[in-house]
Amino acid sequence: MRRVNYLAVLLGILILACSSTNIYSEEAIEKADRQDELLSVIFVGDTSFGENYQNEIDSRGGMNVLRTKGYQYSIKNFAQILAQADLVVANLETSLPDLSLLSPLDGKKPVILWGDPSKTPNTQRKNNISVVSFANNHWPDYGIVGLRQTINALENHGIQWIGAGLDESAAAQPLRF
Repeated sequence: MRRVNYLAVLLGILILACSSTNIYSEEAIEKADRQDELLSVIFVGDTSFGENYQNEIDSRGGMNVLRTKGYQYSIKNFAQILAQADLVVANLETSLPDLSLLSPLDGKKPVILWGDPSKTPNTQRKNNISVVSFANNHWPDYGIVGLRQTINALENHGIQWIGAGLDESAAAQPLRF
């Protein structure tokens, strides 16, 4: 069932880093007369809005920050930085399953993460995150059905994905834009 291809993610990042007509060489940077000739790329680490944790806090009488303050609350302090980048790639450290889907790993894995399949990608897109990587240990938390649903949720919001797939070929595809 494990379909993460870490090599494909690494290759995708390398292709991304090298693909813009050699703009990263010292010579090309010295020749650039305008700032907009450079491609600014931000790589964001593990991203999740922590819906499962917020629900747990709520069930114990605590404040569910997502419900009371909204999804934008946790990203507000660096939203401007993300907005200024030409490309933002984030590691999506969660699945985005239909909220009625049960995890096949329930009771077998200590932490199963899930994100809202509409609010999570909507907030990511609003904050200039246009590519996510699944190269982590939480994409399979809802199995292949959850992966399909996650891919659909991302595609519905115009977000590309790398690092996993429904078959080996799809999992090995590098990022192209």
